[in-house]
Amino acid sequence: MSEQEIREANKLIASFDDLIKSDPSDPKNESYYRSQGDWVYYTHLKYHFSWDWLKPVIDKCYKIPVPRHITFKPHGLFAQSITCDIDKAYKGVVDFIKWYNTQTSKP
Repeated sequence: MSEQEIREANKLIASFDDLIKSDPSDPKNESYYRSQGDWVYYTHLKYHFSWDWLKPVIDKCYKIPVPRHITFKPHGLFAQSITCDIDKAYKGVVDFIKWYNTQTSKP
C-alpha cells in the first residue's frame, strides 16, 4: 500500500474504532484523533504496524454479528491475524470495515 492509502485506511479504521476526531486547537478540526487520552495527528495513527492498535479493532470486528447467508465473514480476518503477519491482518480489517460500511446506514 502507498503512504496515502495507509493514511486513508488508518482514518477509516479510526472512524470504525470510534476515536474522537478533531482537536479544538486544530483550525480545520479534522486532522487529530483522541486515542488513549492523547491527541494523535492522523499521520501518526499506528494501525498498520502496531498490534496494540490493531488487535482491539480485530476484536470489535469479530463481535459484529454477520448473517449466515453473507459470504464475507470476519473469521477469515482472524485467521490472517493468527499468522502474525500484521500486513495481512491490517488489509483484512480494512476490507471488513469497507464491507461493513456498505451494510450499515449511518445517521
